Amino acid sequence: MNRSIAVFMMALASQTSLAQTTAWSNEPGGVAVARDTIDNVFTARWDYNPAGDIYVAKRNAAGALQWEARFDNLDNTRHEVATFVAADTLGAVLVSGTIRSGFANPVNAASLLMKFDADGQLVWRRVYGNDFDGSSTRRVVMDPQNRAHVLGLGVCPGGLVSTVRQFNPDGSPGWIWCDSIGVGAPTMLKRTPDGQFVIAARSLFGSMQGFVRIDASGQTVWSLTGITSLTIGDIAGDALGNSYLVFADPDTGQGSRLRKVSPTGATLWERTHPMSAFRVEVTPAGDPVISGFPNSGTGGVAVAKYSAIGDGLWTNPDASGNGLLLHSAMLIDPDGAAYVSGSTLTDMGVVKVNADGTTAWSKLLPGGSTAGMTLGSENQVYVTGGLYTARIDQAPGVTIFGSDFES
Repeated sequence: MNRSIAVFMMALASQTSLAQTTAWSNEPGGVAVARDTIDNVFTARWDYNPAGDIYVAKRNAAGALQWEARFDNLDNTRHEVATFVAADTLGAVLVSGTIRSGFANPVNAASLLMKFDADGQLVWRRVYGNDFDGSSTRRVVMDPQNRAHVLGLGVCPGGLVSTVRQFNPDGSPGWIWCDSIGVGAPTMLKRTPDGQFVIAARSLFGSMQGFVRIDASGQTVWSLTGITSLTIGDIAGDALGNSYLVFADPDTGQGSRLRKVSPTGATLWERTHPMSAFRVEVTPAGDPVISGFPNSGTGGVAVAKYSAIGDGLWTNPDASGNGLLLHSAMLIDPDGAAYVSGSTLTDMGVVKVNADGTTAWSKLLPGGSTAGMTLGSENQVYVTGGLYTARIDQAPGVTIFGSDFES
């Protein structure tokens, strides 16, 4: 082997080991992961059996299990499915779920939200809609006042449609937003830096994408429907009230389109990219970052960054180097670095791309598919999946691969 190549490979291996370490990895896994203000970690899982329950686990930052709590469902004709978990500022945890009826071919029966205190005691449990209305939940998002906002399908005057339901800290209901314009079934809810909410939705039949922005009182600000997209799209907002939408290019069916819309929903600009993107987030500086597969037929992690005026800043066409599949989340840290979680089908995976587009590190952990990811307060990454939950500690300022710009 050429000596310079050998030296490079040794340095690369050394940098990789310094870039991150697995602090701990243990059972149980979960469908989602959240942390509180002192890095206690919460996960939620569920038991697919008659009278099956939702289980909520709390670990401290060192990974030691503090408790695992549940509400004991006694109905043998039903089981309860955990869908998301979120922590409030007081150390309590909220878990959303869907009550399903039947076992071999279950159907959605009702929606629920539960709150457990810091010691694992059930504070309240809300089964809403009615006992068998076909509703379901998808995600729960907290606001600074510790109010929960649950995304799901619910019964409204227009039938079973996308909904967001607000719950106060004591469990009493707040406002309800109902989809009255037909954006589709909900896939994503995010709270924007200006205190509003953005929703991505998908048609139940065909390949149509919809997007909505609602304000802090649950009123529709704008909506967009009928966007042809072969892939599931995403949405994120900035501090100025603008939104960024990503979806498959409707003209070609290949690659992706990034659209910026104003606070009133007017299109400001659009850009196309050859990657198959299905995640978008906004950096603290206000620049959109998209991620997905390098193209529609290739696994891996591609990440690209644009400026707020639509200039292409950089593209990292293969950040993972390991063909990562089943992407589950993208997060942006305070420095503007992007983290993408996914799976190789047998291992969980996380990739970090620095704010300048260089790959910081790419890591695989045992545990099957990655279901959720959150960032800690001291340079940690928490990830959960089918079997395990893990904490990755990372060294700051380490770069191990380069990147190239693509227009």
